[in-house]
Amino acid sequence: MFRKLLILGFILFAGLAKAQNVPNPPSPFNPPRVSKTTNYSPAAWECGSLFALGGNSYFVITINAATSYTANCSFTFVNEDSGRAKLIYIPTANPTYFYLWPLQSVTVYNENNTWQTQGRSRWRIPALTHFCIDLVSGSASADGLATSGAGCLNSFQNLYNLLAQEIDQNGQNLTIDFVAGQTDNLGTGLFPDFNVYGPLVGNGGWNSGVLTIDGHGTTLSPSGATWCLAVQVATAAVVTQNFTVTGCTYGIAVGAPGIYTFNNMTFGPATGAHILASGSGSIATVLGTTTFLASANAPYHFLATQDGTIDDCSTTVTTSGGGAGSVTFTSGYAGAVNKGLVQAKACNGTATFNGTFVGPRFNADYLSLITGMGSSTYYPGNAGGTATNSSYAN
Repeated sequence: MFRKLLILGFILFAGLAKAQNVPNPPSPFNPPRVSKTTNYSPAAWECGSLFALGGNSYFVITINAATSYTANCSFTFVNEDSGRAKLIYIPTANPTYFYLWPLQSVTVYNENNTWQTQGRSRWRIPALTHFCIDLVSGSASADGLATSGAGCLNSFQNLYNLLAQEIDQNGQNLTIDFVAGQTDNLGTGLFPDFNVYGPLVGNGGWNSGVLTIDGHGTTLSPSGATWCLAVQVATAAVVTQNFTVTGCTYGIAVGAPGIYTFNNMTFGPATGAHILASGSGSIATVLGTTTFLASANAPYHFLATQDGTIDDCSTTVTTSGGGAGSVTFTSGYAGAVNKGLVQAKACNGTATFNGTFVGPRFNADYLSLITGMGSSTYYPGNAGGTATNSSYAN
């Protein structure tokens, strides 16, 4: 009889609890789920919750000091979006912040009144991914996964730092898009804003992930810079295209082993050369169209030195005004000095030169080589070339 009364009492209690809607206590195996699509700061009573972050937008989750929460407090954050990141921000005396990339999850837990994390990692991009730079309206703390505005980074170097620290290219192609038609005049001296200074994790070269940087007509003109655009990435595949570079000692400079491609570029004046390849194993390949602005004069258009190589695969080379203008190269259109190599290649047919070109066609000096598609007059100019302790091969 006692046993029957005990069972009946338990049933009555369970029914009463259900009728009064008494919640089950939080469980690590079944945490309360909270959905958020905009900036939010978890409350102390939400400890143990799982935050499902969505909305296909970039926003900030702010977690206050650990002392504001219980000693065993923890939160789990899941980014359910496939296209935008979220920022987790802890504004302590030494602020901590990190990105929660698409489809990633992380647990933040209180240990001795200090927030710790479990599950953070680089984002292994699953396929071709585009990041953006908006020089006018971008932000230094964006995720870069928008197409324009505050969701883009505000400078090339800020975005490249983000990629180097947070992203695993995972053998996939990755494109950096500048918002069209803007001007980047950041950086001076040896440090322009546009400096590709090291390989990205997961960039496996031409057969396994290419980094493409598309200017969409952006002008690079850092004040007094040694170079406007620098690429010095060991053994990586980098394509740079659709930029105007002007006003630097060297418009483009490459300086580390690798094959770097430049496609559809426009050049203004330079005091050294429009394109410099310097250092053993550094190869600059020039593709597509080349356009010169008015007064785009320089000592050289191409300059290869110290075992650097320039492969000239240009298709159309045009001076300002659609070929009505002129450009002067005081030392030579093609220059190879101190073991440099400049070689013309029919990658997409031989080049067509439109306009007036003033100065020597080429200059090779000290154990260097220039090749010219079977002709001593292949490179443009109104004077012959010279080869000193070097060779020009038709």
